[in-house]
Amino acid sequence: MNSEDPYTFEKAKKRVIRLKQFYEHLIMFIILSTALAGLNFYQNSWENPWFLWGVICWLIAVLFHALFAFDRNPVFGRKWEEKKIREFMTKNEPTERWH
Repeated sequence: MNSEDPYTFEKAKKRVIRLKQFYEHLIMFIILSTALAGLNFYQNSWENPWFLWGVICWLIAVLFHALFAFDRNPVFGRKWEEKKIREFMTKNEPTERWH
């Protein structure tokens, strides 16, 4: 750990937390989707595969969570953040109008 740059450490720590949360979400998705499939099979031998609706909707949520966790956001990604940070850092301070 580099004690000279706490900003980098905090950024890395936040990224690790996001990845951990994503993997927890993925594990819960797999376990509960399997349980729903088993329940659906037990009820009607998949004659009416109702569990697929929940699994598909939840899969979409997991995919969005993956985009966030792995910094693959096409709209507000890392490049956008860096551009905005540079923009705000180089922007002149507004002048006070009430002198």
